[in-house]
Amino acid sequence: MSDDAAGLRAVREVSGRAWPGPVEFVEATACAPDVLPAVTPRLYNEPLDIIVVDAVSTGRPAGTVVRSPLEYSRTGYGHAGRLSLHTLGLEAMLAPLNIMGIAPRSVTLVGVEAGSTLPGDGLTGALVDSWDSFIQALVDEVLALISGSMGFESAPGSS
Repeated sequence: MSDDAAGLRAVREVSGRAWPGPVEFVEATACAPDVLPAVTPRLYNEPLDIIVVDAVSTGRPAGTVVRSPLEYSRTGYGHAGRLSLHTLGLEAMLAPLNIMGIAPRSVTLVGVEAGSTLPGDGLTGALVDSWDSFIQALVDEVLALISGSMGFESAPGSS
């Protein structure tokens, strides 16, 4: 579905890299039905940081890279402003975790504004042009989480 595949493509691109700490990538095409069974058992036993990688709809120009941490509260996840993974809000995808009484240590969205989610084989020009920035934002987020969980400081200049 054209730009809708951006998250899967990004995860596939970075999942084969060597990482300096534990990282697990879960490919999900339908958000909660694919992701929650993969992370829920582990959430009961260890603190997890989750990065959701997807094309998003925020009203920004196509190709805009978005990094948005979500804050957890007793009532669920919150985000200032409208944030959508097309038809399903990210908060709605994570709501079952709150109902089960478990929560990841952190949840962050690394997304890219979709230009088109209509049927098609390739990414739109705007996503092709911003692809390297999207991948770099994902890599930076993974490395920051690894560094934080291992007690290292972030490298100078990293975000």
